[in-house]
Amino acid sequence: MSGSEVWWMSLGPPTPIPLSNAMHLVVVQRTRPEGSTRGSTGAAASLARMRRVSRSPDDVLAALPDDVRPDMVRMDALISEALPGRSRVVWEGVFWGGTEQQIIGYGDLLQPPARGEAVEWFVAGLARQQKAISVYVNAVDDGRYLLSAYAGRLGRARTGSASLSFRRPEDLDLEAFTELVRRAGELCPPSPG
Repeated sequence: MSGSEVWWMSLGPPTPIPLSNAMHLVVVQRTRPEGSTRGSTGAAASLARMRRVSRSPDDVLAALPDDVRPDMVRMDALISEALPGRSRVVWEGVFWGGTEQQIIGYGDLLQPPARGEAVEWFVAGLARQQKAISVYVNAVDDGRYLLSAYAGRLGRARTGSASLSFRRPEDLDLEAFTELVRRAGELCPPSPG
């Protein structure tokens, strides 16, 4: 497979470590052809390129183009309401697949990868893509990513293990979506202290 990259997600049950909001994280690993020196490998390396920044989520939303801002503000309000009292911060950097991202993350978690040091991440995340809105829900219930239990109920959306993509909030069953995010919060209550 000369010159190709293979991406896969670990489907084994993650092991959480309590932080202010313990949750489970989708682990992404990357391999390259033997002899390739481009980039770094492993989940921790992939996520290490994403970092929490001091920019306000409200500033990120305000800077969006007029045609997408109302939809993103609506989704931000739905997620914030479903996860009351959780942190709401901006993450920036290179995300899965090598794309530069800005994600509003809700809730904190610390996830140990299979190897290396634990990584900080979020319970749920909201991002604007070129042609869609993405929501990431990093929760596991009964050994399966929570999103898989809701995939058929969410409306016109594409789902992955922990990602949901749709064009407009009207494409979603917003009641099922809100239930999904609330359930993620129940699976991972805030840590004491």
